[in-house]
Amino acid sequence: MTINDNNFLANLESFPTLPTVYTTILEKIQDPKTTVKDLASILILDQSSTLKLLSIVNSSMFSIRSKVSSISQAISLLGFNEVRDTLLTLSVLTFFKHVKSNRGFNIVELWKHSIAVGVISKLISKNLNLKSSDQFFIAGILHDIGKLLLIQVFGDQYINVLNEVSLKKVNLNKLEIEKFGIDHTDAGVLIAQKWNMPDSLLDCIQYHHRLDFKNPNIELIACVYLGNLLASGMQLGSSGTFLIEKPNAKVFEILNIKEGFIKSQFSEIITSYNESLAILKL
Repeated sequence: MTINDNNFLANLESFPTLPTVYTTILEKIQDPKTTVKDLASILILDQSSTLKLLSIVNSSMFSIRSKVSSISQAISLLGFNEVRDTLLTLSVLTFFKHVKSNRGFNIVELWKHSIAVGVISKLISKNLNLKSSDQFFIAGILHDIGKLLLIQVFGDQYINVLNEVSLKKVNLNKLEIEKFGIDHTDAGVLIAQKWNMPDSLLDCIQYHHRLDFKNPNIELIACVYLGNLLASGMQLGSSGTFLIEKPNAKVFEILNIKEGFIKSQFSEIITSYNESLAILKL
């Protein structure tokens, strides 16, 4: 099978779309006239999203003395962008839950890895005072989304590729292209395009392994690239393989990371990662 085969294209076409509540919220957030009340009126119609948002705002991530029971108050405390990112995270989690684990592959560990990359990317961006830090968590969450499509299309054949990478220490992207004519980064871009994600997220999915230093979104790409390596090195979930790449030293120049910075982040990474898993019940 190749990416031009009808079976592959059919699988891409049938890949789940984002829920209506997310797309509606996204449209509203892009309108500068939107109020907290406007978002609350949409979310209140989706009980699952409402309960999860309330759970998050009442978690240890926020130092709020009194319990928040109003969705309007939760939106005010979280902020519009955090609401958007939370809904997208919940949507992607649903897609992961539909994929079954099998021999040598655990889908929950892949999801945990994605959470870790999101957490690390956001922490690095925040602590380096990078612009648009709200996108870094979602970029980390989505970076390996293409693997879901490849698992859906190729099943055990794709699991065999992941196992081969671990055993023979070969490059995953090259082996994917050799076996299937497409790698998980290109597959991820196809899904992101289907979901109408912004170009910045498409670029991050595309280049989180093969860095494009001339890309205008290189800081976002570099943070997710580094987050991916750190998540693997710290064994926070599993990307599906047990091969850890040596980081490109230029990444540290791009982000202006000083010696000792990464090590200083470990404690906060573990705390934020565990809080995220608890909130998402993983």
